[in-house]
Amino acid sequence: MIIKQHEIFKAIDDILYYDWDPIGICNLAPRNEYQNYSAEIFDLFIGGAEIETIAEKLYEIETSEIGVTGSIDHCKKIAYKIVNLR
Repeated sequence: MIIKQHEIFKAIDDILYYDWDPIGICNLAPRNEYQNYSAEIFDLFIGGAEIETIAEKLYEIETSEIGVTGSIDHCKKIAYKIVNLR
């Protein structure tokens, strides 16, 4: 179980870094750029959160914490990828 959770965390971290990437730094910044957010999203995932909840959290992170305009539609696409890790 622990190994699977580690694999899921890594998959979420990869999705956030390569696909979500709200500041457009993929391959330009340290690989751990979004890892703090990965932990938050992982916790939601483990708790059974659905697409809408994860998308709203990603959008909140984009707009409130990172300070970019954000795109709820893009966040929903990313949340869909994450939920489909189940």
